[in-house]
Amino acid sequence: MEPSVERPLIAAEYPNASALRRSAAMVYDLFFIVAIWILTTIVVVSLLNEGEPVNGWPFQVMLILEVFLFYAYFWRVKGQTLGMQVWKIRTENEAGETLNWAQSGLRFLLATLLLAPAGLGFFWMIVDRDRLTLYDRFSRTRVVYLGSKPFEKEKPLANKKPLADKKPLANKKPVADK
Repeated sequence: MEPSVERPLIAAEYPNASALRRSAAMVYDLFFIVAIWILTTIVVVSLLNEGEPVNGWPFQVMLILEVFLFYAYFWRVKGQTLGMQVWKIRTENEAGETLNWAQSGLRFLLATLLLAPAGLGFFWMIVDRDRLTLYDRFSRTRVVYLGSKPFEKEKPLANKKPLADKKPLANKKPVADK
């Protein structure tokens, strides 16, 4: 059973997110990833390696796996990592849905490979007519901007009267103290 998650309002099409929003979300997510890595390193060094430094490919693979699980989980469940939620952007597939595990894995693999050569895969969006990165194109996914108030609970209530229509409190008679 899938977790119940509030979905953004349905719109004909959201615009693709700008490079600035995407970069800011990546920096924000980097803080969480580094925190996860620090905790993992503390646990591995103190509990499993008796205080000795850890090195080698198994430890590096574990750290990369943690990054994959961070992104894939958030892309799968809500379409947004923590940084993406702050910047009101979301990753979706061609149908406008959250990614499944296979799409998340492909997107992560492509992003990892295409970001390695000096960020080429990301900076491709500067010349792309649709503002898509190379890994967006190849994985058939995209990152969209949800607007300033993307969720229904953030919208004003239709039956709520504006404050200007309310009568001022000055018209009420003061109550005498007893």
